[in-house]
Amino acid sequence: MLVSDMQVVDAEANTRQANSSLQEAWHLGCTGRSVEALTLAGEILVDAKARGDDRLAAQCDTDIAWYCFQIGKAELGLTHVRRAIDFWKLTGERKEEAVARAYFGWLLLELGLPEEAIEEATRALDLADKAADPKAQSLATNVIGIIFWCNKQPDRAILMSERSVELARLIGNKTYECWWLINLGGAHSEGGYIARALGQPEQEHKMLVRALELTEQALDIAIEIGDSWAARLCLGNQAEFYSHLGEHEKALQCMVRYRLFQENSYVRDRQQYLYTLGQIYNNSGKFTEALSPLLEAVELIDAGGSFDSYVQIYLYLSQAYEGLGQFDPALEAHKKYHQAYLRNSAESTQRRARLAEIYYETKRFKEVAETESKRAETLEASYRKLQEQTDILANAVYLDALTGLYNRKYLDSRFNPHLSVRPDGA
Repeated sequence: MLVSDMQVVDAEANTRQANSSLQEAWHLGCTGRSVEALTLAGEILVDAKARGDDRLAAQCDTDIAWYCFQIGKAELGLTHVRRAIDFWKLTGERKEEAVARAYFGWLLLELGLPEEAIEEATRALDLADKAADPKAQSLATNVIGIIFWCNKQPDRAILMSERSVELARLIGNKTYECWWLINLGGAHSEGGYIARALGQPEQEHKMLVRALELTEQALDIAIEIGDSWAARLCLGNQAEFYSHLGEHEKALQCMVRYRLFQENSYVRDRQQYLYTLGQIYNNSGKFTEALSPLLEAVELIDAGGSFDSYVQIYLYLSQAYEGLGQFDPALEAHKKYHQAYLRNSAESTQRRARLAEIYYETKRFKEVAETESKRAETLEASYRKLQEQTDILANAVYLDALTGLYNRKYLDSRFNPHLSVRPDGA
């Protein structure tokens, strides 16, 4: 086997091994071990870049964006997913670009940028439709549903989330079915909360009961496929729904089950557990019991988490202090709750500025690369033209202008080759 053939075989073997490892990372991310998944995918990314495997690097960047979302590292996820989108767009791979853009939209929503999120999610769905890929369609449709849910439009959220679940079932993807059912349950719960605010208790009860049913379906699948991350989400959500229905004991039972799935949990998960527990105690009038988990959640704020976690912690903490008649700390906690919204608004502006900067830098680097490429092509064309002219002039020395036949100089060069260079290079 030639050396070049051996290099090709080695490259193909490396790519197969890397793809296998990337699948292993995805399995970790689908079974509640997203930190491990992130670490493994990061190692594969470094290796792919070193070997110049740009496609594998883009696949790593795409998956890493999802793991970052799972563990609450949205801004880090943005860095990776932007690179992935640029590559998939360049290569014209619509399905892959659709997936990356769907993650991008989800991360933008996580960072409090709903307008940018819906733009990316809509582009993702358009690409998925053009690629006629039901998996990408399921993901993009789900993200749009979540955006509607978070923007207090439960009816639209439910329609989109139901469609995403249908597509997941169509392709037999249990992981997607589980995750999207959680979001469908959340959309129904939002409808229940809005009904309560409108003074419609029957509608509230109906929507929350449906939310519980859908979340129970998701929990069954999460346990079946071994996804502890999804199981935690399910149980935390169920506890919240039961608490809003006034069934506080059932809510606490959900939190007891929650602890069974806390292995490999993240800061974001721990915060959700603690503030949900505080919320349940508040709703049942047990304000002293609520303080302990909520204060523990406060201590975790600097370690990470999302904007939603931050505001929930301080909202429930202010309610607990108020219930105990401790109005000064209640006011202080409520101020932090209010300040969080103000800061989030300011940070949203900063994030938009950073996104604009990323877009600008990406565009500028592309323009520079295109300019250099055109310059190189122009130089190459000029060189070829000069070479052609040189050959013409060289041949003209040895050709008779009238007959086009070789002249005396050519004959001399054939018999005395050291005197000149022959035009045909023979």
